[in-house]
Amino acid sequence: MIRFKLLEHGVTLHTPSGKMDLKNPIDDLLIGILSEISSYDNKVRTERSRLGKLNRIKQGFWLGGPPPYGYKVVDKKLVVNEEESKWVEFIFEQYRDGQPIREIRMSLMENGVHTRRNNPTWSFGSITQLFHNTHFSGYYEMTDKLSGQTIRIV
Repeated sequence: MIRFKLLEHGVTLHTPSGKMDLKNPIDDLLIGILSEISSYDNKVRTERSRLGKLNRIKQGFWLGGPPPYGYKVVDKKLVVNEEESKWVEFIFEQYRDGQPIREIRMSLMENGVHTRRNNPTWSFGSITQLFHNTHFSGYYEMTDKLSGQTIRIV
């Protein structure tokens, strides 16, 4: 698209190797070939990056971003955060024993427990999200958007 706009406006490109006049069929062909090679190179690099990420995930490395509450990243792998895991256990036990989330939330704040982002106020959503998190069952899953393949990391 850019090449066609340059051609439409009669632009002459000045490159390190000299002038390129897009009205000249040979220069136009050369720019077209270089553009396709660049496009191919970008696609290959993207695919290598995606496959490298999948491979690292299969090896048990954390895929990035903040770890779930109760965990920390050590040597690029998830490990239990002892201090936070006590509170995760507390939350699960309270919920199992019939405590409403509102009461669990108040207990956390009364005990000075901070969220992952060091916030002293817990939201209902951050507590309920813990119940949907499979990390506490010993695994988590990641789905590759391109292939649709789901990888379970134990």
